[in-house]
Amino acid sequence: MTNIKKNTVKSIIYELNQKKILYGILRNYKNFPNIKSDLDLISNIDISIIKRILKKISKKYKWDYLFYDNSKSKFFSENNKIETFYFVDFNNLLFLQIDFFRSLSLVSIPYFKIEKKESLEYFKKNVPIIPIKVTNTYHSFQIAKILNSKRNEKIKRYKKAFLQNNLVFEKKVFFEKNIIKLLKKNLKKNNFFCFKLLISFYKFLIFTKYYFLNFSKIYLIFYRIFELFLLYFFCPTGFNLKIFYNNIRKKKSYEKYFNKLKKSQIINDWKYDNEVPLFYRKIFLERRNILIKKEKSVNKKNTIQNILKEKFIKHYIKI
Repeated sequence: MTNIKKNTVKSIIYELNQKKILYGILRNYKNFPNIKSDLDLISNIDISIIKRILKKISKKYKWDYLFYDNSKSKFFSENNKIETFYFVDFNNLLFLQIDFFRSLSLVSIPYFKIEKKESLEYFKKNVPIIPIKVTNTYHSFQIAKILNSKRNEKIKRYKKAFLQNNLVFEKKVFFEKNIIKLLKKNLKKNNFFCFKLLISFYKFLIFTKYYFLNFSKIYLIFYRIFELFLLYFFCPTGFNLKIFYNNIRKKKSYEKYFNKLKKSQIINDWKYDNEVPLFYRKIFLERRNILIKKEKSVNKKNTIQNILKEKFIKHYIKI
């Protein structure tokens, strides 16, 4: 069954190449076409074209559903817009996420955009990727962002890529080469406090230079605040799920199912609503997480699988 994911990824790349669309893979391409959960692409491709391509491929490989998640694109600026699609097979617990970024952004400004075909590199024959120096330099910002999380494997991977990167994607700001040297020095020593201070200063320099040269776009700062407001209050990727159970055995069987969903990447994570503080629930649901709440009465017609399907269909746009 995993060949379905592999063949779906290959077909997406084939269709984009056939239509001569300018795009590049952002990350997770080293095991291509064996993508674990999500394929991140950067492109200015029109949304209607994306839908036609993915719908065609979804039918070809007989996925149960293809969903469109516009929670990070509707009302968002071009710099920060992400068009997200989910291929889902609920019966076999298969999942593939496709993200189309408009640009690789940093503090609401475009860090990297595809201007022309020559700005890309290639992995294997026909798989365009963004330049490795861009990816590996950008890892420094991502490390600082997730240092306080529990994603240790991801931090370790990004750290290795950044430290081994001899080619730097320069933004032509003051002190840039010295900052990169100091970032690597502090990261090697695990001096994360100084590392984060340097990253903040580096971001400030990039941010200041961009708006100095593009003062007419200063409104994007305020627009980003609006986007964060949307994400927190109106556009959660995750959702609440009500289920009924009247004994421990039933509860354990549901937990086993939710863990399978997590392992398959259909959901990112799950928790009972009483395990998550009220003020943190909105943040928890920003990702594709689900909060479980005990239903007061049983619905005999619905299995847990059907409840989940109905919630997906209601929460996302079915294509």
